[in-house]
Amino acid sequence: MNTDAFDRIGLVVHPRRELGGALATVREWAEREQAEVVQIARDGDVQEVAPEGRAEDCDLVIALGGDGTALHALHAAAPHDKPVLGVACGSLGALTATTAEQLEGALGRVAGGEWAPRELPALVGATDGRELHAINDLVFVRDGAGQVMVDIEVEGERYVRFAGDG
Repeated sequence: MNTDAFDRIGLVVHPRRELGGALATVREWAEREQAEVVQIARDGDVQEVAPEGRAEDCDLVIALGGDGTALHALHAAAPHDKPVLGVACGSLGALTATTAEQLEGALGRVAGGEWAPRELPALVGATDGRELHAINDLVFVRDGAGQVMVDIEVEGERYVRFAGDG
């Protein structure tokens, strides 16, 4: 294993779920790989498990929780082109790649280069000149009276246009 590959690991954790076993696995693995572990803060964090860090400074971001936690990790890491390993700590989700029980093996495969990125379909919304990126869903709420006008494009071509009052 090339220990230079992972100098800093970022964690995004579920705010309330029990993560003891998964955290211990990540910490032991990071220690063996001589990698620093930091926590990527998110609104509503209740569990502080590592010193605060930024996704852009990490070589790998690990989401410990479920699909919601994986979405937070993806939103933090994607703008910086950083890989995310989603770990289901509870029920298995569509966005997680492994379970807490299988985490040690998954980390070994990641460290050994035995993984391939999986691209996820995404939505891009724009409002008031601001682009919004969504992986799972996107909600627009109208501000005041009137209708919301929505154009849906696929690969730059309009697919449908519709309007609604909420």
